Amino acid sequence: MNRSAAPSQLAAQIKPFPLGAVLMAGICMCCLAIGYRSFWIDEGGVVFKASLPTLRAWWQSMRIDGSANMQLPLHHLFTWFWEKVFGTNEFLFRAANVPWFLAGLAAVARGFAPQPLLQRGLVLASLISPLTWYYMNEARPYSLQISMSMVVLASMYRLSLGFPDERAEARWILILCAGTVFLAASGMLAMLWVGAYLAAALLSTSFQRLRSIFTRMRVCWLLTILLLLTIGCYYLWTLSEGARATAIAPTNVGNLFFILYELFGFSGLGPGRDQIRSAGLSSFAPWLPVLLIYGLLLLPILRAGYQAISSSTTKRLRWQWIVSFLLIAAFILIVGIKVRFRVLGRHFSPVLPIVTFVIGSGIVTLLQSRLTRNKLVTAVFVILALCSCFSLRFAGRHTKDDYRTAAKLAAEALAAGQVVWWSANDECPKVYHLPLADPPGKTNGALLLVNVVPEFLEKLPRPDLVFISRPDAFDTLGAVTAYVSREKFHPINSPTNFTIFQLNASPGKP
Repeated sequence: MNRSAAPSQLAAQIKPFPLGAVLMAGICMCCLAIGYRSFWIDEGGVVFKASLPTLRAWWQSMRIDGSANMQLPLHHLFTWFWEKVFGTNEFLFRAANVPWFLAGLAAVARGFAPQPLLQRGLVLASLISPLTWYYMNEARPYSLQISMSMVVLASMYRLSLGFPDERAEARWILILCAGTVFLAASGMLAMLWVGAYLAAALLSTSFQRLRSIFTRMRVCWLLTILLLLTIGCYYLWTLSEGARATAIAPTNVGNLFFILYELFGFSGLGPGRDQIRSAGLSSFAPWLPVLLIYGLLLLPILRAGYQAISSSTTKRLRWQWIVSFLLIAAFILIVGIKVRFRVLGRHFSPVLPIVTFVIGSGIVTLLQSRLTRNKLVTAVFVILALCSCFSLRFAGRHTKDDYRTAAKLAAEALAAGQVVWWSANDECPKVYHLPLADPPGKTNGALLLVNVVPEFLEKLPRPDLVFISRPDAFDTLGAVTAYVSREKFHPINSPTNFTIFQLNASPGKP
């Protein structure tokens, strides 16, 4: 990636952000982004496995699960160690994302320091990225993937500028190798994006420069290649073991729209994900004005960012990077269509640093403009981006499944001697200490009912309370839903994404 734009006179007078100031800003952002809300389904699986007492028990749980969790080895292993120090408190457990993000932010601050204006734009764009805020507040691997992609991009950029001494170059080669290995180990799909980064860098770097870099630290590169091959072999083994993502819905054209919608920061300004799932495109109607304003502000920033990049790169180099990433994107989408795997924005999270690179470039370009209009566009865009971030963090429509409250209510009912049916995820309640029992014949906890047939329910004791969450995943045959309807159960006030049915209760009352 050869990029050697001559700094303007203004840029020459501006110093880069000090690393300490950047890290303090990153810590403040993390404290705002991370919350105490209940773990939801996907988080619950991570937390439950991390809470197991030994690595052997952790690995056995991963094997028994047999899902795509086996293909996220670094995240699960890191959170197991993290839990042994900080426990399962919601805020502290999610704070496992903080070290990774600070590492990515530090790499951006240092890697782009030779271009102070660009560094400032990228730091700002990273701190106000709604998708980064969203996954910072989740105990899942996507913040790790975003952060390590920041490391990879920043180190590639810094290496493209050259160095006055070999020691500095060696340091950035080590950073690139470490970021590449960590990104590859964070997930099977992330390893595909590693291929996009490496392919783009190899294609856009001269042979002489490549030979110089590889010759200088031959052992480091060979070790990195060996580790990548080992990680790749591990992923192939998990596929042979049947590890797959849950096939809930297929991939279609709408998925591409939502991927771009999330990558470019619209999600906090629109409806919540549950509203989108239930109402589809009609859920966007109340939010169209603000979404349209944000989009109209985003366009000139993207245009200015692309023009700034074009002024310091060749057309061939730009297309080498674009094609490398488009090929991986197309491959993931085609696989999603073929195997009914729903491709979402999170599966494109390693691309986010590329997006923030363009946005950051656009921000500093418009801020340097003499036109007040351009400065105003940038200021309003930053405000709306922050509104999107804070909305994702605090707005009720973006709240996820409240397993903490549901488990508490179920435990209270069990303590009162009531019979409880639980048609929901089975790992989240374990995190919140709700005992579950596999029927029939066991009554030492809430009876776990996941995708059972109608006849099976006739063998069970009549329930007093029935907890149902996401029937499309946990009651696909509709047996539990049909039972509560047939037996005249009434819904009562329920936690987010739960419906609690009570026998002989007035609707809406406990």
